[in-house]
Amino acid sequence: LQDLERTRGLKRISGGVHNGTTLSGVASVLKHEWDLGYWPGTAVLVFAHEDAELRAWLIGGDGLLAYCSTPIKLENLLMNIQEQRAVLGVEKLQASRSPNFRGLKRVESLIRRIPGDATLDLSKLLIPPSIATAMKEIKHLIIVPVHSLGAVPFAMLQPFGTKEVLIDRMSISIAPSLFDVEQRLYNVFPSPQELGGGKVRFKFESPLIAGLSEFPQRNKFHFPALPGVKKEVEEIAKELNVLPLLNSQSTKAAILAKAPRADLIYIASHGFADDQEGYLVLWPDANSDGIWSGQEIHDTRFQNAYVGVLSACQTGLGRVHDSGMIGVARSFQMGGVPRVVVSLWSVDDEKTALFMTKLVRNMQQTMVAEALRQSALEMKREYPDPTVWASFSMFGTAR
Repeated sequence: LQDLERTRGLKRISGGVHNGTTLSGVASVLKHEWDLGYWPGTAVLVFAHEDAELRAWLIGGDGLLAYCSTPIKLENLLMNIQEQRAVLGVEKLQASRSPNFRGLKRVESLIRRIPGDATLDLSKLLIPPSIATAMKEIKHLIIVPVHSLGAVPFAMLQPFGTKEVLIDRMSISIAPSLFDVEQRLYNVFPSPQELGGGKVRFKFESPLIAGLSEFPQRNKFHFPALPGVKKEVEEIAKELNVLPLLNSQSTKAAILAKAPRADLIYIASHGFADDQEGYLVLWPDANSDGIWSGQEIHDTRFQNAYVGVLSACQTGLGRVHDSGMIGVARSFQMGGVPRVVVSLWSVDDEKTALFMTKLVRNMQQTMVAEALRQSALEMKREYPDPTVWASFSMFGTAR
């Protein structure tokens, strides 16, 4: 692996984008998974784009499992990602439910393929056969993206030459950098060794549950009502036996008063992204228009957070740069929330409520990445359409 780092520039890529972390260092971390909370069968898929090539390294505890380099210009790579979103119809759905700020441009006029073709093409591009073959024993995949790969619904990719999708085989999480993979977390779900074969319930002691189903007009922003949020938030609060903050109770001041001590931060509302950062929409008051910016979220000290769940459209999007996307999810992570569940596009209120109720229940039985997988599979059985269950993604590491 060290030889490959020298000959293929991995140390340079790792040093420039991932704060000095090397891929051999990541392999060592995964080999001693118990030390940092990783479960057996965890691997990291890291991407880089340089010299008109998309490069991918699959790293496990035993070192380099697979490597592939695919010639493709950056503009063509981004077009493949945008085109899949367009053929799925998610851009049209978002256009009716959020302001006209986008981290990805709409490309309906450039559609040339049907959804299945676009997904298969993107699957082969991002997870080529050499990588897919090496995934046989993987149970938990951590993806370190580049550019807008963080907006790809990896859960629905079909890299195995069958109709089987990636989420059928493994949990999927998105890490901003290799540096994050090596960081120690103190609030991890018990490992299989610690579980001892018995069921363990992770109990949320101080959850913050908030949501907005209606939105007062403010300045240039207009946000359509989300009538299903009221039921969603009430169901989640009932599941956790707490009182939710709903509509006018969900001001920035009220959220900030509870957030530092919350172990679960659950916010159902509108979200949007522009070229600079991501935002969440809260209730306005005399001191605030209710727009909670990524910088403000970043500056909040979440001292007790185990997971954040952002049940809002576009919370997975943000400003694109050469090593990935910086959006709301990253802002929460920088503020101290190690795992953030986000949406890559809008899903209708009723199905979102159903998905999130399943997710909160599953998070009390297993680690968040696996809970997200189980929830997606449950939804997939009821609603085969991938636009329903493939939208939700976890930013963080699987542990």
